[in-house]
Amino acid sequence: IVQKGDEIYHGKGSCFVCHGDTGVGDGEAGVLLAPKPTDLTDPNLHMMRTDGEMFWAIKYGVEGTGMFSYAPRMISEEDAWTVIHYVRSIQKER
Repeated sequence: IVQKGDEIYHGKGSCFVCHGDTGVGDGEAGVLLAPKPTDLTDPNLHMMRTDGEMFWAIKYGVEGTGMFSYAPRMISEEDAWTVIHYVRSIQKER
């Protein structure tokens, strides 16, 4: 499931465009955004956000940021959950 999430993140989900190839928020489009895209590798993010909160951001976007609604517009809800599994796998060590 993690590998499929990686494929969606780097493929049809286009997450990498803003969040970067490694998830640190340094994607080509992300450098133009204010605020900067979330560092998906930050262990604090993983401690502070539940899977449901991450899903909410993917489904509805995040007001005041460049994060718009991706599900179901670009990816299915099932794909969104798969991406969350991938994102959980890329967090840095604390």
